[in-house]
Amino acid sequence: MSENRPITYFGDDAVRQVEKTEGVKLNNAQRRVVEEEGFVSGNYQDDRGISTSGVGQTGKWKGKSFLDTFNAHEQDAKSVIPDYDFLPDSLKAEIAQVAYRGDLRNKDGSPTKWSSMVNQGDYLGASEELLNHNEYRERKSIGNDGVTRRLEALSTELARNAEPEGNKQTRVRRSKDHLESRLSAAIERNQQKICLLYTSPSPRDLSTSRMPSSA
Repeated sequence: MSENRPITYFGDDAVRQVEKTEGVKLNNAQRRVVEEEGFVSGNYQDDRGISTSGVGQTGKWKGKSFLDTFNAHEQDAKSVIPDYDFLPDSLKAEIAQVAYRGDLRNKDGSPTKWSSMVNQGDYLGASEELLNHNEYRERKSIGNDGVTRRLEALSTELARNAEPEGNKQTRVRRSKDHLESRLSAAIERNQQKICLLYTSPSPRDLSTSRMPSSA
């Protein structure tokens, strides 16, 4: 009896397999990760000989669900880039796929220089610094592969979102304005709920009057 070999899926096929496995429809950032990583229905060795499973999952993430793995990496992206939630979806997706690969932090755990430049609003500088990367240079000297393609995709997206000199604070200001708007809306909703608590009878009150009988 022959052993079942893992099946490898790429691109849209990989996305469909992961959605079927996870039982949910992937969002844009999750799709980008799966499109780049692919999906393997079992264990395999990556191009560096590292034992891997599923959607490029290694180490403590091997054998875990894709969504758990993605959410942990995206949360780390938010801790490194506080304005992550306010970035354009296309840029968030590219940052997510690079974060999933582990390129947001240095080996000592500190944030990379390019991510710090993103926080400063210097997208163009970040797009150049991102490719100032030992693994990128090593792989590029041999040719193009999935890693160089992924890093270049983020570099291109950062450059595309770069703002003119003198307007680097525009993105941060927009983010803060958006956050303040969301907070104001939340406060207003809470105030409406408080008003309803004082003006609407509870289910128990429907059977008896709130006021004492005059009889």
